Amino acid sequence: MRVAAIALLVLLIPVQGALAGRPPVPKAAAWIVEAPGHGGLLLAHGADSKREIASLTKLMTAHLALRYVPLGTVAVTGPDAVAVGESSVPLALGETQTARSLLAALIVHSANDAAVVLAHATMDQPAAQAAAIKAARKLHRRLPADPVARFVLLMNAEARALGMRDTVYRTPHGLDEPGAHSSAHDVLTLARLDMASPFFRALARRKAVSIPGHPDLPTSNTLLAAYPGLDGVKTGHTDEAGWNLAASAERGASVAYNQVLSGLEDAQLRFLASAIEGDESQHFIVLAALVLGLAAPGPNLGDATAAKVVPEPFVVTVDGKSGLDVGPPDYFA
Repeated sequence: MRVAAIALLVLLIPVQGALAGRPPVPKAAAWIVEAPGHGGLLLAHGADSKREIASLTKLMTAHLALRYVPLGTVAVTGPDAVAVGESSVPLALGETQTARSLLAALIVHSANDAAVVLAHATMDQPAAQAAAIKAARKLHRRLPADPVARFVLLMNAEARALGMRDTVYRTPHGLDEPGAHSSAHDVLTLARLDMASPFFRALARRKAVSIPGHPDLPTSNTLLAAYPGLDGVKTGHTDEAGWNLAASAERGASVAYNQVLSGLEDAQLRFLASAIEGDESQHFIVLAALVLGLAAPGPNLGDATAAKVVPEPFVVTVDGKSGLDVGPPDYFA
């Protein structure tokens, strides 16, 4: 799996040579990095702290829609979807789209209106209705009359079932809402599941998608165009949540390792990680492991060193004691 984040106790040398001085400590509030098959969990900081995650919420919306809604299902756009605002297709009142098209707009374009229509489409499915009823009974709560509220109930029930103890959802789209929060660790859990779906994974790497009546909807994840090997997962941003990212990459590594990293030369390495509330000038420390294209086995990375030349526009210095600096700052326009 994938996504990158944080100080890997490694020095990355840019084309111009090693950067002088100690780079600043990463400014993201929380991050976690995993390299499945190459050391597992590598690094984490504040990974269980509860924070708003904006459109990373849509990872759960997609997860449930893919479970319950046949891809050929035709859904009708209602007034609540038209009114949601912000990032949208936009869908017109009464417009019909298949679940396949709505998921494409959700995953690639981060469309809020598609999230609402998918919530309705999911709750039209008998199996989803039964799951929501069961969840309400377990919580000793009355089943909400509103289908979107039922869907949110189902989102939270699924989060508990997956062990996502830091997560509470309030909407299917992730716009700012009091009480909504998750953690880098929980986002990683869900991103891992979503990327295991061939349908989701194929969309998560797309730079644009077209659905009937709406050609060339661009991805919200502009890192896909900037970094070869990146294959997902999802971005999220609101004023309250800040900049957030779940990322995934697969890349060959051919670098000089010391004994701690021996045996990993020329390996195809995968990364899965999430960073929550990064500062705009360092957009997602997640970039570090993605650019490095390497991992180290086990939690004790203190002796790990490596050097690699990377092409522009990446200028990254990493070392586990002082942190990392990522530039340029405009990956997510």
